[in-house]
Amino acid sequence: MLINYNKPNIFIVDKIRKEITIVEVGITGFENLHAFETKKKHKYDLL
Repeated sequence: MLINYNKPNIFIVDKIRKEITIVEVGITGFENLHAFETKKKHKYDLL
């Protein structure tokens, strides 16, 4: 799968287990944490 826009900050490819781990990094205030987490989770729902 190719992601052209909104690319993840870090992704780790494990060729032995045939897995890809996506790491999203974000800095936000504590009061916006829940909204920020929800936005990041929805970004990769289809994967």
